[in-house]
Amino acid sequence: MENDIKIEHFPTTFNKRVKYFASLFFLLFLFVIILTLFKSDSVSEFNFTLVLLISLFFGLPLLYKTYQNRYFLVDFESDSQNVKILYLHFNEEKYLETTIDKIEVHLKNTSSRAGFDCELKVSAENLDFTIDKYFEWDFVEIRKLFEFIQFHKNIKPSEQDQFILSRIENYIQKNCD
Repeated sequence: MENDIKIEHFPTTFNKRVKYFASLFFLLFLFVIILTLFKSDSVSEFNFTLVLLISLFFGLPLLYKTYQNRYFLVDFESDSQNVKILYLHFNEEKYLETTIDKIEVHLKNTSSRAGFDCELKVSAENLDFTIDKYFEWDFVEIRKLFEFIQFHKNIKPSEQDQFILSRIENYIQKNCD
């Protein structure tokens, strides 16, 4: 394992991240509206209720995902002891220096029927970052950062983490070659 790591990205603004999730919601909302228009033989109150319920069903998770992205980890640099993090709090660039002992990482499997997906939760100095493949980051960097921190903190990955890492590896082999 290397002693140094440096992962850099062009910062994706909060506005751009919100637009991404808002466009997803708008497309889903539009799809539901179109579906209910084709079933116009039923009572319009039922259609309104259906649209409202489905909008809440899809809207609340997207709203939560937007909330998670208020902190966006842009750059991560470490010499295996000291850590330098450049992040965005909404659109404001901020800088954090800490030690690797104060960094916590956790892999979370967020797969669905649509395919494999996961996110890396990084906690440092009361800040929580959720890293996924949607903005600038990719699975190679997610795996590299997770393994780097675990290795230098002398933490052996759990069975669940090993399973997710193997799924990441399979995803990388299928999609990046």
